[in-house]
Amino acid sequence: MTIINFRSFKNSVIYAARGLRYVFRHEQNFRLQLLIAIAVLALAYVFDISERDLLLIVMLIAGVMILELINTVLEYFLNVIEPKIYVQAQIIKDIMAGAVLLMSLAAAVLGILIFYPYIL
Repeated sequence: MTIINFRSFKNSVIYAARGLRYVFRHEQNFRLQLLIAIAVLALAYVFDISERDLLLIVMLIAGVMILELINTVLEYFLNVIEPKIYVQAQIIKDIMAGAVLLMSLAAAVLGILIFYPYIL
């Protein structure tokens, strides 16, 4: 019995990369969030922010991106069953979009608070 099946692990990584590539190609919000994340990381490099602040920024970026992926999955799933539950599906989609928006706004506010001392 092997502890790690490297072939299975390799396939998991390939499938995950394929999923990320699909979302990148088909979801405008994901591309925009990725562009903002790259810009924020570039600013973090320029301002030489502390490790603690960088860690928080990376966690915020990951949170926004992961929530966007979950939102995308839920939207695609609901599109499959939507004709049967149209009103409820639309409410669920709106709530998830609100969750992504709220997380993005929180990340932006925290980002401003983190960068403020470095900008001054």
